[in-house]
Amino acid sequence: MVKSIANLLICSMLVLSSLLGAGLVLSFVGEKYTALSKMLILIGFSGLVGQITNKLAIRMILDYLDINLGITRIRVPGSGLLQRNLSKLIDFVSEGSVQVLNKEVVRKELREQEVMKNLLEAVQKKPGKVVDGIISVVLTELESILSKDKFYILLRDGIIKGYARKHRALAIANVTGIIDYDDLTYTIIETLKDTARQLQLSTRAKAHLETFVREVCKDLTLHKEKLEEKLSTMVAVALDQFSLITAVRNRLNQFSPGEIKEKVEEVAADYLGWIEIWGGVLGAMVGLLMGTIL
Repeated sequence: MVKSIANLLICSMLVLSSLLGAGLVLSFVGEKYTALSKMLILIGFSGLVGQITNKLAIRMILDYLDINLGITRIRVPGSGLLQRNLSKLIDFVSEGSVQVLNKEVVRKELREQEVMKNLLEAVQKKPGKVVDGIISVVLTELESILSKDKFYILLRDGIIKGYARKHRALAIANVTGIIDYDDLTYTIIETLKDTARQLQLSTRAKAHLETFVREVCKDLTLHKEKLEEKLSTMVAVALDQFSLITAVRNRLNQFSPGEIKEKVEEVAADYLGWIEIWGGVLGAMVGLLMGTIL
């Protein structure tokens, strides 16, 4: 769409320039073309003035417009509307975000979109993904626990205090170097890790978990209204503790004035292009009216 508007702008400039050029050529041909040349000049010139004026007006809104006089630069009065009011714009957007995303809006959207119902139905259809997620999280946490020095020391002390003292043979084996407590502890931990990893390869374990997930979802479906209310309450509490205005304001303040200008131009490119085009059209119509009257 942006490219098509740009093409229209180029076409309108070419048409208006052609009309102006044709009028100027006819003005030198002869007196019998005087009225036509006058009309073409007025239409082309007025249209170009209208289009260029609107283009300058758009630029003055988005950015400062400076006139370079060689030794100095003069800033056009009234330009830079966006740049001079960036802080007000950021405050407006930040405060508006709270109006768009507040507790009541969230509650309403969660109820109308039946988020909990759709979630439970999706889980029932594809419980395997949920199971894979659960296994992945459990294994990650389990491996993290098994890899900690605290667990290593706890297990080693347990072997010494809880088992070696009751079984003299193990204590003698450690003293004679046949068995080392540290090596034994490390071997047990690595065995636990390997055993845990096998859960990912167990089809039977996955099947049991998928059946369990389906049954849980069926039970939860019976209480989806209460669950939706709980979810709404949780989101409301999160919004109370989270300053959305501050978060949005901080994010917008990270953009430079130039970046904000580019964002506005990117979003409103089509509309700004049409403003220029209509400036040319209205200017041409004024030229046509002036040519008819004069």
